[in-house]
Amino acid sequence: MKAAVALTPRLRTLAENILTLEINTIVSPHIEAEKMPPPEHALIDIANEYRSWLRDRRGRADMWREGEVSEASQDVFRRIRSASNELLESALAHPPSETNLLERMKTNSDQFISIFARLNDNPGKPVLLQRSDENHQPTPVELLPEELVVVRKAWELMLDEVMMQTTIQIDGDVLTRIRRGLIADPDGALLMKLHDKSVSTSTAFWGKLVDILGGALKGLVDLFAGI
Repeated sequence: MKAAVALTPRLRTLAENILTLEINTIVSPHIEAEKMPPPEHALIDIANEYRSWLRDRRGRADMWREGEVSEASQDVFRRIRSASNELLESALAHPPSETNLLERMKTNSDQFISIFARLNDNPGKPVLLQRSDENHQPTPVELLPEELVVVRKAWELMLDEVMMQTTIQIDGDVLTRIRRGLIADPDGALLMKLHDKSVSTSTAFWGKLVDILGGALKGLVDLFAGI
């Protein structure tokens, strides 16, 4: 019975995650075609990308302290969040695309701070993930399924600009966002056609996934109910 109680929050989170489908269309200057690395490397990659952008595009030299190597920690993401928030407070000086990126960095940093708060089980020695020329393997970390979803999405998007986004709820509500000016863009029609194709493909797969996971969850609930 204890196992069933402990599993309930995980099942609820899994169910919540499949109730919404989100499709993004992105124009990216580079495509590496890489799978996401282990979470400790992914967190470092994200921190590096955010810090470098803030330094190079917004003049925040404090993002990279002298002698710092590639790293991720609660402190690093607090610094990123603070810098993003400060820049957002003067958002009138930024184009909408940069404001969106700053909002993304701030929101994601909040979530990463919470992840590290859970990982920091020893207050005297907080988790610090580092990668350098001498040490290519940061300390492995185990993330919860919902945390892994957050890290994966942030790693996949990085700082690429989302041109179109469609969100579909299980109850049938559909919301589509289009970047301002895209309709008049010479490539706008092609991007919208590609996005429409992605939505069709994703919804077909989503329906099958909901049916499969729904049956699996029901089986698990029935199994643990009998314990």
